[in-house]
Amino acid sequence: MVVKKNHPRKREGGSGAAASFLLSQYLGEQSNDGQPNRPSEPESHSLFSALSGLKMGTSSFLPNIPAVIYRHTKGQFLGSASIPEECVEAFMQKSEGELIVPASGSPPEGSVLSRFLAKVAVEAMADRLIKMPTMLKQWIDDPQIDTIRNHARKGEPTNWPVHVRRIYDADARVVCGQSKPEQTVHEFDILQTEQLEYYFVLALFGVEMAINVGGPVIDGYLKWLQEHDGVSPLYYGKNDPNKIVSP
Repeated sequence: MVVKKNHPRKREGGSGAAASFLLSQYLGEQSNDGQPNRPSEPESHSLFSALSGLKMGTSSFLPNIPAVIYRHTKGQFLGSASIPEECVEAFMQKSEGELIVPASGSPPEGSVLSRFLAKVAVEAMADRLIKMPTMLKQWIDDPQIDTIRNHARKGEPTNWPVHVRRIYDADARVVCGQSKPEQTVHEFDILQTEQLEYYFVLALFGVEMAINVGGPVIDGYLKWLQEHDGVSPLYYGKNDPNKIVSP
């Protein structure tokens, strides 16, 4: 995971090493606090507004009040919840409660997941360079990054393999430079392999997803996992002090 300023060695199979020198230059100039990126506490958003948007699925308010959750694509609210009319009175009498949303289901099929990861990977790098305007402009204008940008924007090339696995339970607590374990909603980091490939690694509620920033090949990540006994890059090397605690 140590960043080296080496010229790339071109390999057959579109391994993504072509952009390695540029990526190492970008990563090598930034300071790192030794922890994968973790968000600050999100602002509170109301779930209630005029019902509109895309249906996400069923959930429930405790105790035993069924609800349907909708995601809003426009407006100031992230989403809304619909409950049966016969439950409104009981709901309004509660001063507080919990909304339980099932965290089940399989990742989306096709290129939806890889395009999502490609978009987040490009924006994550831009976020790291936000305080270095010159290097940020170079990153934005660099044609070597067009391949992953085109996949995110247009789905081209069509097939871009990603690696998905669960590394901890969704309700697990993580010790990460804090006085007590806290739940981690999402975290990410960028892994450089010995082959000068760069992998963006993102975890959402304990589901780790990895994508090669330089090209549609995942073999290098699989090799890295094999060589490191399957440990996640988010909990290895400079990130080793991070500890996962049972829920």
